[in-house]
Amino acid sequence: MKLAFGAVLFYSVVTAYSVTIHWSVPSITSFNVDIYTTTDDGIYPVIIFMTGFEGLVPASFYSNLLTKIADQKIIVIAVSQIQNITAEYVEKKFTQFMVFITNPTKGAKKLFKNNPLTKTVIPDIENQLAFLAHSAGCHVLTLYLTKRCGTKNAQVKLFVMMDPVDGYVTHPPAKLSFNTSVLIMSTGLDARAAYPGEPACAPDSMSNNRFYQCLSGPKWLLNFTNYGHADMLDEPARVGNNIICSTCSQLPIATTCNYEKFRQDEANAIVNFTQGILNGINGQQQLQFLQQPQLYFSSRVTIKPNIQEVKPSNGFCQHYP
Repeated sequence: MKLAFGAVLFYSVVTAYSVTIHWSVPSITSFNVDIYTTTDDGIYPVIIFMTGFEGLVPASFYSNLLTKIADQKIIVIAVSQIQNITAEYVEKKFTQFMVFITNPTKGAKKLFKNNPLTKTVIPDIENQLAFLAHSAGCHVLTLYLTKRCGTKNAQVKLFVMMDPVDGYVTHPPAKLSFNTSVLIMSTGLDARAAYPGEPACAPDSMSNNRFYQCLSGPKWLLNFTNYGHADMLDEPARVGNNIICSTCSQLPIATTCNYEKFRQDEANAIVNFTQGILNGINGQQQLQFLQQPQLYFSSRVTIKPNIQEVKPSNGFCQHYP
């Protein structure tokens, strides 16, 4: 269902339990902002999501995945931009965006109050803030965290990286200048070229394990074995990206490729990790999937486990100048 309100479009998804809506806000500190949220009264965690290609990929390409997250009562604020510029410049603009969106009177709370469908939905950005990024979007948010853990109004509590790609801010084996709880979700085809002679979307030397080596922890690395770098995108964006990124459908014919279930598995991992870290000792049940992922996912998954216990002293973001 699509509803028009002023200059903004609202899209709603009705589930058995509530209504999830998506609306867009153009040009906030150079970013287009897409918000996915429940309309149920309450106070909810917030995930800020940076799209792939350092934010160049439109957030709408991830709508199915982001809606599945919001269906589970976590607000997603997705940022993307249209300028083809450097990650360093994007990070500067993102810093400005963070100051705006975490402002208790002008930021996310005001956006929700101004929407007639979300007046009683409260984004708890001050206390329950998480980062999520895809591909080179992880470069931007990692660069941000090397300088600060948030703003004076809100600190980042955890970071979920989907198929992270970098070649500049991570330098293994040197550790990054921050630590927080991090879940890296990689895919088995990240480092595989779509066609012979073409570069891979996420070469081993620039992705996934490179980040894992540079993080102090607690940290986990999931691998969705049969899927590719862009397989979480909506159709037809996923199909369009198959010309540059290897995909499940290029595997032998006996391989089962269910992209809808793959997106649901990724959404469930993001939600359970976020809730588990935010809930501290009371969230340990939600983190069980990290120890035995094969029991919780439809997709084939392997795990590089964490060796640290998650405690308040090391679970939330800490920055080391």
